[in-house]
Amino acid sequence: MHHFAKVILLVCVAMLAAVYTEAFATPSRSVQSSAVSITNSMPFRTSALNERRWNFNDGQAPWGLKKNAEIWNGRVAQMAFVLVFLQELIQGKGVIQGLQEGDPVNIASAAAFAVFLLSFTAFLAIKGDDDYVQ
Repeated sequence: MHHFAKVILLVCVAMLAAVYTEAFATPSRSVQSSAVSITNSMPFRTSALNERRWNFNDGQAPWGLKKNAEIWNGRVAQMAFVLVFLQELIQGKGVIQGLQEGDPVNIASAAAFAVFLLSFTAFLAIKGDDDYVQ
């Protein structure tokens, strides 16, 4: 019964995410009329996702303390939270407890995170020459 409750909880979380996700929804008339369409000349059909103005840094690096970087950092943090939540939900124990017990899945996840963190930090140190903070 304990596994069944986890499956039900996971399905409920997925349904809530599907209900509250509006990124792929068709925009209302007021949004469509004020949106700048850059896809009119393209051969495929347009959607709200194609017409959305993405928040890129316009000549600046996409990391640091700029508003756009904070938006992207927040999105990454949200995805990491969901991944850790699902890992704990599926395994039935916390990440710290799994590491203390020597669980291979938790050790592999921690090792992959450490490699990613070190390589991404090195990449940013080599690539980053932008002193602009706004």
